[in-house]
Amino acid sequence: MRAQWAKRTDWGPPTPEQVERGFTDKRHEVRLAWAERLDYIPTPEQIEFGLADDWPAVRWAWAKRLDYTPTPQQIERGLTDSDRLVRKAWAERLDYAPKPQQIERGLADFSEEVRAAWSGRQDYTPTPEQIERGLTDESWWVRKAWAKRLDYTPTPQQVERGLTDKIWGVRQVWAERRDYTPTLEQIELGLVDSSEEVRAAWARRLDYTPTPEQIERGLADPSEDIRQIWQERLKCMVQEVQDDLLDLDQPGAQG
Repeated sequence: MRAQWAKRTDWGPPTPEQVERGFTDKRHEVRLAWAERLDYIPTPEQIEFGLADDWPAVRWAWAKRLDYTPTPQQIERGLTDSDRLVRKAWAERLDYAPKPQQIERGLADFSEEVRAAWSGRQDYTPTPEQIERGLTDESWWVRKAWAKRLDYTPTPQQVERGLTDKIWGVRQVWAERRDYTPTLEQIELGLVDSSEEVRAAWARRLDYTPTPEQIERGLADPSEDIRQIWQERLKCMVQEVQDDLLDLDQPGAQG
């Protein structure tokens, strides 16, 4: 009953006495409900009390709150919490600058969710070793997060590995990157991928000239969306040829 009342906001902002009483309630679901309320300003003592709660869900809720500035001690304690979801929540906070050792520890966390969260942060410059380790991580969440990062130049080996990843979501992200020049073999492989999403990504790329066979195959793709992409692409190609011919017909076009 107390937890249900703590979740209700239709009775107006709580008084300081009610907040304090909720923070120290013996039932963890009540403390969680108060941690998730955002219609009061917690005191530094209440923030610390919540971040050190013995129930992981309460600590997680306080890690997700962004209406306070955590101290370096609170950040470090959160990043080393015994609960993976609490560590993940702290890894996702962007209101602090992580130290190199915190970044490395997060990228090597045994939880794939925590590693993926750190892999997606853009406020640090990863080392070549961290990039390579992330791109070869056993978790596809992590590999996909690193494939999405554009703050490094992948090697040809990393590109090839990404384009042939066993998970289509990873292959799709690599197909959408524009910071490498695909080989003819990679283009062909992408255009016949078993995943509709991957084939669509390759059909949208304009940094290669498709062969007549690839165009014909694309126009006959089982996916209506992909057929439409190729139809629009063919129209653009035809228009470009017509424009070039018109330019040649202009007086003085041939010198």
